[in-house]
Amino acid sequence: MEKLNPPAPDEIEVSVFGGGNGYGECIVIHTGYDNWIIVDSAKYPKSKQPIALSYFDELGITPEEDVKLIIATHWHDDHVSGMAEVFNHCPKASFACSQALDHKQFLVLLGQADKISSKNSGIREFRAVFEQISNQQKSILRAIQDRVLLNMTLPDKSLLEVFTLSPSDKAIQHFEHQLSSLVKETAANKVIPGVSPNHSSVVTVVRIGNDYICLGGDLETTKDQDTGWSAVLNTQLLPQKAISVFKVPHHGSSNAYTPEFWKRAVKPDSIATLTPYARGRKKLPAPEDIDNIYKHTSNAFITAPTRIGKEKKRPAKENKIIRSLGYEVREIPFEYGHIRLRKKIGQEEPWQIELRGKAVELNSLLESTSRL
Repeated sequence: MEKLNPPAPDEIEVSVFGGGNGYGECIVIHTGYDNWIIVDSAKYPKSKQPIALSYFDELGITPEEDVKLIIATHWHDDHVSGMAEVFNHCPKASFACSQALDHKQFLVLLGQADKISSKNSGIREFRAVFEQISNQQKSILRAIQDRVLLNMTLPDKSLLEVFTLSPSDKAIQHFEHQLSSLVKETAANKVIPGVSPNHSSVVTVVRIGNDYICLGGDLETTKDQDTGWSAVLNTQLLPQKAISVFKVPHHGSSNAYTPEFWKRAVKPDSIATLTPYARGRKKLPAPEDIDNIYKHTSNAFITAPTRIGKEKKRPAKENKIIRSLGYEVREIPFEYGHIRLRKKIGQEEPWQIELRGKAVELNSLLESTSRL
């Protein structure tokens, strides 16, 4: 495997990976001086190797020594595929997930993992991670609104801080109410039902010196001011016009679009990154979603274009269950994409942007649509 140049010790790197054309998400961040953070996980479909571990291989990085924190934003399988293997290779890393997953009913759901039809279920990954943590007698960092997960001073005296802006207390209560139904439906149908809106997703901010990076997870908007992005706007730790890199939530979908967050927390013409989703009936982002992002920045990138494959052939009973849950199962061609951003810690210079694999500027999706 060809080796890539790793970031310099005093260089920040934000790498956003799309685990396939419309499926999978993983973010890797070098916070300086051989400290790395992994947020979510995805696998290469052929090799089955987690993308984060493969990338460290290319850089010549030793995850056993250098990864300090792993965050699972939520339990959906497109965000945690391979997470247990990643955690196993990073013994010095702390593991953080939503406090909503601390509820006893979620542990009941984990107990049903072997009965679930899908082999790629995020529930299986979480059970494997929780078992590793128990065996190692470690603690889980519970992410919640205004929680600091990591705070340290780097060798150059810059501050490194990782904190979470969600979920809110009320969002956690909503998810706890949903869990009872999830457990019953999973037991009856052997399929994890969808949950909407996504109340429990973690929104993470990484501050390195004067640079703020926000990872929106899959948090959605709601009509309740105490949940979703409305609750994020009321957090004490909300950066004020400071975010220069924003991983757009929920694949750019309009149900996660919050203009007030862009206005209050994100710098004008910041860098927006996102991953596509083409597993359901509607491809994300849609043209109107792309237009929303360009209202706030001209610097927007996506890990891969979206293309829906052919529907898989399954027994009629299975198809009926899947469609009743609002899903469509299709073959998704694998198209790897990587958005890599680098800059020196504490410097005002612009981010260096590199697009690898199938990653493209977001507006190219609009151009391809107009040609159809």
